[in-house]
Amino acid sequence: MMDHTTNVFSFARVYICCIFIAICFLIIDIMRSGIKGLLILTVLLIAFLNGRAQVCTTITMPDSAYACNHDTVSVLASYTTPTGYTVIDSSWSPLTGINIANFYNPVFTTGTTSQSYTLSILALTPNDFVQDGNFDSLNTNDTYFTSSYRDTAGAGSLWPEGYYSIQNNPFNVHPNFASFGDHTTGTGNMMVINGAGQTVDIWCQTILVMPGTYYDFSAWAASCTPSNPAVLQFKINGVLIDSPLHLGAVDGLWTEFHALWYSDTSTVITICINDQQTALSGNDFAIDDISFKLVCQSTASVYIAVPNLNDSIGFDQQPCQNGAVTLTAINRDNVYAVSTQYDWSFGDHTTASGTAQPHNYPNQNYYLVSLVVSDHSCVDTFTDIIFVNNFTPRLPVSADTSVCVGSNAQLWVGQGNTYQWTPATGLNDPSVQNPIASPQDTTTYYVTVHSDNGCIFYDTVTVNIWPLPVIVASPTDGVATCNTPTLQLNATGAQSYVWFPAQYVTDPLAQSPFAIPTETTIYTVTGTDANHCVNKDSITVQVPDISRAFVPSAFTPNGDGKNDQLRPVPYCGFVIQEFSVFNRWGERVWYSEATSVENHGWDGTINGSLAPMDTYFYVLTGATKDGIQKVIKGTAVLIR
Repeated sequence: MMDHTTNVFSFARVYICCIFIAICFLIIDIMRSGIKGLLILTVLLIAFLNGRAQVCTTITMPDSAYACNHDTVSVLASYTTPTGYTVIDSSWSPLTGINIANFYNPVFTTGTTSQSYTLSILALTPNDFVQDGNFDSLNTNDTYFTSSYRDTAGAGSLWPEGYYSIQNNPFNVHPNFASFGDHTTGTGNMMVINGAGQTVDIWCQTILVMPGTYYDFSAWAASCTPSNPAVLQFKINGVLIDSPLHLGAVDGLWTEFHALWYSDTSTVITICINDQQTALSGNDFAIDDISFKLVCQSTASVYIAVPNLNDSIGFDQQPCQNGAVTLTAINRDNVYAVSTQYDWSFGDHTTASGTAQPHNYPNQNYYLVSLVVSDHSCVDTFTDIIFVNNFTPRLPVSADTSVCVGSNAQLWVGQGNTYQWTPATGLNDPSVQNPIASPQDTTTYYVTVHSDNGCIFYDTVTVNIWPLPVIVASPTDGVATCNTPTLQLNATGAQSYVWFPAQYVTDPLAQSPFAIPTETTIYTVTGTDANHCVNKDSITVQVPDISRAFVPSAFTPNGDGKNDQLRPVPYCGFVIQEFSVFNRWGERVWYSEATSVENHGWDGTINGSLAPMDTYFYVLTGATKDGIQKVIKGTAVLIR
């Protein structure tokens, strides 16, 4: 075990000199300035005390640890800090294999190589650079800080926005504010703010810092009213840092917020708390225990040693050796230890020990080979899949098969080097391991395989061709009429049937369903026979516009009693409502309503005079038996 310590300040000596000189120059001003000068001197003295070189966190842990490949190991680390120091964070680097990166005693998961890890612990020094951060020095004294808001005191004095008051209870200065104590002791002071509708710095203080040093800026805040809680963020030298704190709507709930800051070359800085809530209503809150402390860092390292078991499996086979092969343990880093033990499992229920192993496999096949390598207490297992193919080949081949005319069959044969299928007729590629066969007639294919070991394999596959079923759909000329709106269909030639379109038949899977078309429809039936071969047939079912009215294309009003009137004829329940006739100039020459049109049509006269022979236009309005409104237009020729 080893103790590791790190000094807090790398610039301590330079910083101390600067502070000392500043104190000397300020002694005369202090005598003139009274209390204010004394407070400034106090700030400098505290900074001076903080700046003295001092011991930070002491980390105790082993320099090294031993672990196996892909194993887990814990490193017992502990730390101690001087009185008054507070540990705020711990972290490991690198993060590889660490289960909890910010825990000083994590579990490490190893890989195949050794690794050095560094633990870093951050702690806050006890001395605070902020003066009167808990507002308890004087009841309403603002000597230590400045604010963009105005100070006020007394009962009910915090009604206007943009004011603050140093109080021990927010309720003292506003009757709508919650009643609660400060964060420090519950009975001390706090800064109570009635926020205005603008972004402002509510609290600022100028302090001395060391260059090249990390600091922790923190504070506590609580809402005084639930409406529009404050949005607070730290600011240093006019620059906002870290993320803002959105206060909750629970009154009197103290919430801490803090940020890390690096001083770089700064020596004198102004730190502020900025309110970013711009709502006029609400935005009432209190702050307390403002702190600005130096962060010190301590580090320690541990080396986790992992033994080299970086092995792989070597495999060698010669042609036509009937399963005789050689397996070898190969260290990929060329590191071979005398203490290393090699145990084999060959994947055919046999085992052996040693670096190189000759072995005879019983069959051509894929085998999962396992090699267990052990060194002292570390054990690692390596696996590989090998393909033993140095036998005189006897390859599997696809079985004889049957397909329908126009279909194809997938042929295949076991693994080889080159392939040749004959005849090539009907094959997509006769030189591949798994061609697709689409012969028109029953065909026997011969396959020749040259294997990697130089041997040749022969076999055959027969593809039988089944004819397609002959599907016949009837009736061949179907017509759905007003009296027979449905029509029975029928199909023959298969074992099962599917009719399309399905929504216009009573059962699309029946052999003889009823057709229920709403318009002229082509019905297609697909039949499947016992061999799963498929064929189709179609029929057309005519559906005239059943429910409507008929108007002749010509009439002869010559008094012979035949076709003397132009009259619409309704059928299948069509109801005539209006019937009008127009000449070629668009003038209506005759009109009739539903009460008379069916019994009396236009007789070819206009106002008692014979209308001239010509082509006349008609407009018929009516409704089908289903209540669907229709307008029928057309022409009719008057012949005398």
